[in-house]
Amino acid sequence: MSRTRSRRSQGRGSSFSLGQILVWSLALIISVGGIASYVLFKQEPLDKQTMCPRSGPGGVTIVLLDVSDPLSIAQEAKLTRLLESKNPPIVPKGHRLDVYLLPEFKEKAERIISICSPGSFESASNVEKLNKNQKRFSIEWGKFLTQVNTVKLRANAQQENQTSPISETIDFVTSSSFPNHTITTSAADNYKLIIVSDMLQNSSALSVFNEEIKPDSDIKHGFFFGGTTYVYQLLSERYKERQIGNLILFWEQSINKAGSQLMLWEKW
Repeated sequence: MSRTRSRRSQGRGSSFSLGQILVWSLALIISVGGIASYVLFKQEPLDKQTMCPRSGPGGVTIVLLDVSDPLSIAQEAKLTRLLESKNPPIVPKGHRLDVYLLPEFKEKAERIISICSPGSFESASNVEKLNKNQKRFSIEWGKFLTQVNTVKLRANAQQENQTSPISETIDFVTSSSFPNHTITTSAADNYKLIIVSDMLQNSSALSVFNEEIKPDSDIKHGFFFGGTTYVYQLLSERYKERQIGNLILFWEQSINKAGSQLMLWEKW
């Protein structure tokens, strides 16, 4: 009789231990899943003013806007499309957008805005959509567009310039907004220069109105910024004979010397 009780007692003990193992295993699975979900969906805190990750932006896009001559209606519409596109946005999520206005010669270019893109709902990944609902996307994207609209308002209010120091301003804005060229050349796609201009260089150092600009015309200042470059050339009826041939070759060669890759030359 004692042996039988002993076996039953052992059986009950084994069953209880198996149940505990199952409970512990389930708890472990839930815990691991919870930690994995937290790591997967957790977002780095953003700076309230710039909306950039506190560790710094993943890249920088500079827009150099030359409104030394007023924009036409069509050019203004194309600028709006460039700035406000949702898919793809002008800068990737977590990258910073710095916009400068072309100044007069020997004046400092003004940075109108400096803000990171929160990304739009349309361009978000499925993981990002699970982490953030559409309403929050809309609020953050709206804040981004409010800043971008400042660019258009300032462009419309800009007075006509007497000079166009494009090369000098490129030197200044890339030196101000980009990290050193070791970074911009090793991760070129993350550092973009977008130039919206008639590309008619006009300063005391070099001017299309004083001499013929040739592909090998000398730029007498530092000019090395790496990254990639996109040019949207504002066509001018008044100066159309100066916007062809050697002028384009000059800029292509200058951008190449600057260690940058000319990705696009589009005429507006």
